[in-house]
Amino acid sequence: MKKLMDSEETTNTRIIKKMHAQIERCKIDLQKDPSNPDLHVRLGDIYIKWHLDIYNAGQYVDEAITEYQLAMESLLNSHEIYYKLGTAFYYKGDMDKALNYFTTALEKKNDYYDAYYMIAETFIKKAHFTDAIDAATAATQCSWLGSSSAHYLLYKLYEASSFKDTKLKIKALWEKMISFLLISFDKTAIKNIARGLSYLA
Repeated sequence: MKKLMDSEETTNTRIIKKMHAQIERCKIDLQKDPSNPDLHVRLGDIYIKWHLDIYNAGQYVDEAITEYQLAMESLLNSHEIYYKLGTAFYYKGDMDKALNYFTTALEKKNDYYDAYYMIAETFIKKAHFTDAIDAATAATQCSWLGSSSAHYLLYKLYEASSFKDTKLKIKALWEKMISFLLISFDKTAIKNIARGLSYLA
């Protein structure tokens, strides 16, 4: 038992050291080129990954937002930077700002699956379930093969509201079946499964 705990501690220490090294490398590169948007995005991504892997909320999400905002000064027309900002605000718990950024991402690219999916997730957090269904449905129309996560979200939404409604129960089962059939094509679904398994380990 002690060996297992020591092994887990060693693994966590390695992850922390690796992330510290990545952060320091980005900071050094930014000292040489402080207005480089790609470096700001990379650093923001590391902070978000740090938040998701270590779950040390607050400081790292705020720092990710700062880096993405610095990158946005040069990337005003990039749908991805608005999406990344929306995701950071989602993790911070500011759902209104998250929605604003996801909506702007869609204005830049109107068939952006990830933005629709995160809008659906955000509406769920706000308990706007009809809007969440609309957004998840729009996501499935943007990326059919890669839409397992959106179909699974629809399954959960229909299942939650299917009490004494046979049609919704059938819809829920249909969405669940599609989500399982498409799971191997969906990067988001695979990441969520991997993250879930790492928490169980």
